[in-house]
Amino acid sequence: MVLCVISQVYYGFKGNFQLKNPLQTMFTGRIAKKLFPTCAFISFILFNFVHYKSQPWSFYPDSYLGRLMVLKSNKMAEFNIALQKTFVYEGGYSNDPEDFGSETYKGISRASHPAWKGWVIVDKYKDKSGFPVILDRDIELQKQVELFYLYEFWLPLKADQIQNQLSADSIFDFAVNAGIKTCVRLVQTVVGTKADGIIGEQTLGKINSIDYCYVQSAFTVAKISHYIAIIKKRPTNKKYLYGWIIRALEFND
Repeated sequence: MVLCVISQVYYGFKGNFQLKNPLQTMFTGRIAKKLFPTCAFISFILFNFVHYKSQPWSFYPDSYLGRLMVLKSNKMAEFNIALQKTFVYEGGYSNDPEDFGSETYKGISRASHPAWKGWVIVDKYKDKSGFPVILDRDIELQKQVELFYLYEFWLPLKADQIQNQLSADSIFDFAVNAGIKTCVRLVQTVVGTKADGIIGEQTLGKINSIDYCYVQSAFTVAKISHYIAIIKKRPTNKKYLYGWIIRALEFND
């Protein structure tokens, strides 16, 4: 709306209105030209803010534009810090038939995410020497990995609205390992909100207000209990227990 008004003013003064004073015409035209980019930017922000408020759980990238624009300027948790910590445990390529995810690359399961764009790139390298190590040198593939974790985990978790970096790191990492709903339900059980698997204002408020040491200690115990329950159902995964426990304890600094 703001953009339309400025456009009409500018082109109205330029064409439809005959200003007799040349100085007035020149002055008005310059002001309109100066204001045009600013108003265009404001209109863009307002549009995306309204769109995000109306579709808070949409997985389409445009619903996150408003939040992406402030990720680097706020004082909340940072995505890249959390991602690098998760890569310690999710780095590389694997294709273990006993793993739930079967073929995975940097934690991305082909069984769960067959449409991920990165699989086209991975398949391209399978008959080349140096596979799978060579995958880590493909810039486009690394970009697709980052975009995947940003849009599929970080933003849906609203981790950019968590104040404590270690809390965000821990929640993000467990969501990658166990799934968003499982992760959120465990967090909600720990902080005392309704365990519906959806991060809302109440859950965020509790995460940001309760002492980090308490939340993280209780969350770690909940993680380990979850891993033990998996092994009881699927004994072949017992070989992963030690690694899972070490991973759970990583976020208790």
